[in-house]
Amino acid sequence: MFNLDSILKYKAKPRRDYNFRYKEFEKYQEHLKNLESKKTKLFLPDEITNKNINGLKAKALKNHEDLLDAIFCAYIAYYAWINPEKCAVLGNMKEGYILTPVFDKIREQTVLAKPLA
Repeated sequence: MFNLDSILKYKAKPRRDYNFRYKEFEKYQEHLKNLESKKTKLFLPDEITNKNINGLKAKALKNHEDLLDAIFCAYIAYYAWINPEKCAVLGNMKEGYILTPVFDKIREQTVLAKPLA
């Protein structure tokens, strides 16, 4: 969705200090904000996309992480509803599955499940 070369590393992991994670969260917020300009638009209040998270720790930072992740998951579901031909379901009901956008570049490089449409 964000045309990234690598993942955003905002999750709590060993050797990821708060300052590193704050920068990653700021990137995440900016990417969500930029969805306003996409064909499948997402409009979020400034309180979310411009929130200053510097200084948030522990539960407060986790709550913000959960909020951003919930918004992004909901957007993916909306995106799939509007653009089923650009999404795929990987996995199955018994073992688990994910719904993911699949862009032409990825579709050409991999063998994926049949598109939703």
